[in-house]
Amino acid sequence: MKVKFSLKTSWIPEEGHKGMFRYRMVATVDAPALYSAEEIQTLMQRVNHCSIFLSLQDVDGFELRKLTVPFSYGVDDDLRVNALFANTASQMDANEYRQFVGNSKQLGSWSISWDCGTQN
Repeated sequence: MKVKFSLKTSWIPEEGHKGMFRYRMVATVDAPALYSAEEIQTLMQRVNHCSIFLSLQDVDGFELRKLTVPFSYGVDDDLRVNALFANTASQMDANEYRQFVGNSKQLGSWSISWDCGTQN
């Protein structure tokens, strides 16, 4: 099974370089129709026990910021875990956000890494 991450961002201006980078991230199973609800729940619970990191890169691929993502469970109608959600913010000035967003010709990028330690 593969986990798919999606990211939506925005920036809230604030004086004195104290703006806020807001983001919403969702982690789901890629191709969920291929798996049972129990298999999906087991994977999502295992992923949630890992430390998940969001890396923001500028248009040249240099890392601007690395954030730990605080996920919460998403559940289906039967209260089985089927996704992970994060909706949070981090202090970031306008220049740093512009470096991440890029322009019409070049965009910044993001990636996910994780550390699960030793799990059974």
